[in-house]
Amino acid sequence: MLFKYKALDAEGINKEGEIDAPNKDIAISGLQRRGLVILDIHAEGEKKSLLQISFFERVKPKQIVILSRQIATLFDAQVSALKAFTMLASNTESKLLGRKLTEVSDDLEAGVSISGSLAKHPDIFSNFYVNMVKVGEETGKLNETFLHLADYLDRQYSLTSKTRNALIYPAFVVVTFFVVMALMFTVVIPKLAAIITES
Repeated sequence: MLFKYKALDAEGINKEGEIDAPNKDIAISGLQRRGLVILDIHAEGEKKSLLQISFFERVKPKQIVILSRQIATLFDAQVSALKAFTMLASNTESKLLGRKLTEVSDDLEAGVSISGSLAKHPDIFSNFYVNMVKVGEETGKLNETFLHLADYLDRQYSLTSKTRNALIYPAFVVVTFFVVMALMFTVVIPKLAAIITES
């Protein structure tokens, strides 16, 4: 499958191109190994669904994983925090995340710390995430902190996905059982009772 992407290299220069990969995750990993910060990536001919522009838009865990890796790469390239968050805010795929990152950029410009800025958005950045960033600020290893956060969240996301997939079949069986029982009590048994009564 062919994916089109927009990205930034280590020097902050815009890059556009195409990459051939079996799926989106592998395409993203391949680009990140090249040291690129992905701003946008989509399959050729892919159109945004109505769900992506609905009023119930939310930030997916996978988007936070990608964001964390992008921040780590930008910090490795010696890009300032304000510039990094500003660039990511204007180029993120999720409009909701873009608005949140813009607010973070505004706070950073006002002199608020990164952890303090992220803490204002608990619906996206958990207490654990914020506290880890705070530790990174105190130790001066923010790039490593964001990289560790990305790895941790990626593992957590994979585990959650596997657990959810493993529960689909049992849930289907239970739902089917209750549907069958409901049909038995509302349709089959009354008819049988009528037949037995007539006999």
